[in-house]
Amino acid sequence: APTEHQPFFNRLYKAVAWKLVSAGGFGPNLDHFEILRSCVESCKQTLTCVFVPLKDIAGLPASRAQKEGHVCEIRCQTVYMGTGYGRDEPAARAMASKEALKVFQGRKVTVKICRRRYKGKDMEDLMLLDEQPRSQGFPPALSYPFQDEQLEDGSS
Repeated sequence: APTEHQPFFNRLYKAVAWKLVSAGGFGPNLDHFEILRSCVESCKQTLTCVFVPLKDIAGLPASRAQKEGHVCEIRCQTVYMGTGYGRDEPAARAMASKEALKVFQGRKVTVKICRRRYKGKDMEDLMLLDEQPRSQGFPPALSYPFQDEQLEDGSS
């Protein structure tokens, strides 16, 4: 449930805010992954990064001529934080970290249950969001940490 994750992300929000202030603010020259990782670790958690080669992702628009490169999805405590694309895994991780840090630019962060695609199916996923209304959909999930729960639900 989102409520059990919220206190942790409130703490993480404060940690990120302080870290960004001391780094001179959010900008392109930061090591976004390092900032995110150190803040998460200061809150006694770890980040999960899932990498998928771009060519293995189904459902990308055919116009995406880019077949090279990797996509990275970042989660913490199973909550989705961001997705990024890059020519290699570190570049993809850097972009995903930047996307994740953007969420912390608002006045608060909220853990919500949202529907998104995973392997062609609509699934419910825990996502970290800011208070901005989202016009476009979310990128498809690369991992699904609730796999076991889904299976258990089906068997009861």
